[in-house]
Amino acid sequence: MGPEAGIITLGLLLLAAPFVALKNYFGKLRLLDQRSAALHKVGHGAGLLVVAAWVFFLRGRMGLGPLEFLPLPLLIVAGFGLYWLVTGWTTAKIFGAQPGIDESLIFRAIAKAVLGLAIFWLLGAGYRVLDREEWLLLLDLQWPVRAVAIWCFITGAAKFAVLLAIKKRPPQRPPVHAMPHGEARFASPVEARRMQQGHGGTASRMDQQRF
Repeated sequence: MGPEAGIITLGLLLLAAPFVALKNYFGKLRLLDQRSAALHKVGHGAGLLVVAAWVFFLRGRMGLGPLEFLPLPLLIVAGFGLYWLVTGWTTAKIFGAQPGIDESLIFRAIAKAVLGLAIFWLLGAGYRVLDREEWLLLLDLQWPVRAVAIWCFITGAAKFAVLLAIKKRPPQRPPVHAMPHGEARFASPVEARRMQQGHGGTASRMDQQRF
């Protein structure tokens, strides 16, 4: 499969991306709580944005102009991905961290990013571990496989980043001073009478009574 065929394949994938996103929104996201849905939007929004930018980069390498080869679908996918990324990140920060749950989510996000890196490695050095027929088939499908690798790495990395950003931090204690009232000392009774100029410092009849 040559570069032109690979670009056409990715173009078809991008055309289907908005419909997949709508299915996600009216299907899976409706079943999740608001925080889980926000994390889902962060990962998938980043994935849509980066895949659209990657295809746009490939268009330039092929010598296509800015108005050639699906410019409108690319902008729609990129805009939709950016919207999901921003709104999902904002909502996730509002809800904050959930200890006990975020640890497993972080592990899954790292595993997904590592899977993307493994696919990239397989594309570059798969001939060392694959048979000739499998290696040739992988080369024929390299463009869709690259798209899957980018998707896995970006979605995993984005969810990992937002989970670290909302991670609960221990509260900082106020600084401890040796003297809570500062370095000043208490005034003596004589100093108090002199400073009050005869308006205080003497005991009244009420003070002398015992209750």
